[in-house]
Amino acid sequence: MNGLSRMVVVGLGMWAALSLVGCATGRGQLFEAAKSGTRADVEAALKLPNASANLNAKNGDQNTPLIEAADAGNVEATKALLDAGADPGLGDEDKDTPMHFAVRKGTGEIVAALLEKGGNPNAQNENGDTPLHLAANKGNFDLVVMLLNKGGDPNIQEQDRWTSLHYAAKSGYLEVAKALLDKGANPDLRNKDGQTAAQLAASKGYRAVADAINAKAGIPTR
Repeated sequence: MNGLSRMVVVGLGMWAALSLVGCATGRGQLFEAAKSGTRADVEAALKLPNASANLNAKNGDQNTPLIEAADAGNVEATKALLDAGADPGLGDEDKDTPMHFAVRKGTGEIVAALLEKGGNPNAQNENGDTPLHLAANKGNFDLVVMLLNKGGDPNIQEQDRWTSLHYAAKSGYLEVAKALLDKGANPDLRNKDGQTAAQLAASKGYRAVADAINAKAGIPTR
């Protein structure tokens, strides 16, 4: 190991010492730091040769270090990578961005950090789902509100023409549905089966959700 590598070993800690041996580029160390390291671990890995190239590199799963950090729920590593210039818009082979991963994980602090650094709340994966679709599907009210307040569009339709309101309606998430409606969700949009969100909610037995959506559409409730 040269002097630089010895210095980085100290910065990364014992968990990375062995993996540094024989690895000149530091790519593996950055991915490991992204998944389970601290801010200091990430910053130390970024001092290795070719750090700028590694920052947005993809591994065998077509994940960037930022995706790995978001998927692991590693707040410190996510913020360190973003501060170093990691691209929050780069997706994996399914076009899932770091924000898609963070929303699935339910880590609001990571979603907020990605939004602050230019992450797109309307980015669509290969199925057409946005982070807002995913948050509504999970019934995560706080994330839904956060995404809406940062420009999330509640009327984007995925490949089966479901909106975020459809996702909220099918699981009976009343407060999520109300938040979407308050931010302009169109209650008249239909999925590929011709159903509005209200009709979908009613078919699942969520009468209160159906009534709230119908009221917004000007349809009398029963």
